[in-house]
Amino acid sequence: MTDTVESTPTTAPSSSFAVEGNEFLEFLDYLKEPELLTKSELLDHVRREGLRVSERQLVTYITEGIIPKSVRVGARAGVFPAAVAMMLEWVVRTRDRGVTVEGVKELVPLWKYAARANRRHEFDFGEFELMARATLSLPDAMYAAPSVIYSTLYCPHCLDGMKFTLKDGSVVEHTSEHPVSMGFQIADIDHNAEPEKVYRWDVGRMTLPVKMNTDDTNLIVMGVPVDYAMPPRDEPEGC
Repeated sequence: MTDTVESTPTTAPSSSFAVEGNEFLEFLDYLKEPELLTKSELLDHVRREGLRVSERQLVTYITEGIIPKSVRVGARAGVFPAAVAMMLEWVVRTRDRGVTVEGVKELVPLWKYAARANRRHEFDFGEFELMARATLSLPDAMYAAPSVIYSTLYCPHCLDGMKFTLKDGSVVEHTSEHPVSMGFQIADIDHNAEPEKVYRWDVGRMTLPVKMNTDDTNLIVMGVPVDYAMPPRDEPEGC
């Protein structure tokens, strides 16, 4: 550290279905097209991403209040909003990096904020920092904070044109020509110093993803044979 001064989804229920819990409804609003997944569909979705998660681990995350409980919708019991799959992917990846369960729990409010911001197409740096200062106390959670952004604000086509309110109140729009970047820093107060001294450590800075074309000369394409000529991408691909 350095001392610095600077699955096959099911359609969502109609209003005639009885649903329980505000958290369930909250997760339904995280995606443009609300869908429902059974527990087995949820686990299969995450495993198809190359991640390892057991039913026992899922139960643990639910018991710890990280993942919301499944609910009965009409005649169907035990379904989750499809957005829970996105959150579970982030939880598994974050745990695989060594973050404790308690650290993940501290990060959950930030993940939810970023997911809501992605849906609203608006992100406020000041609000996000206030929440981070209020909820993060464990070092592993602070160092893992960028993972929240990687997990929620990852689609360049969905982010195109998204409005970001900076800490000085100015508003900028994220575009390929003017991408928005975000930095993370950990601060600590030395109360024994006279006067008190603040130490800061840079965690890192990221630039949010932007739309790219297959003919970009600095674009690395993977997943196809080396002798395959990539055609131009005519239409944007969203998530």
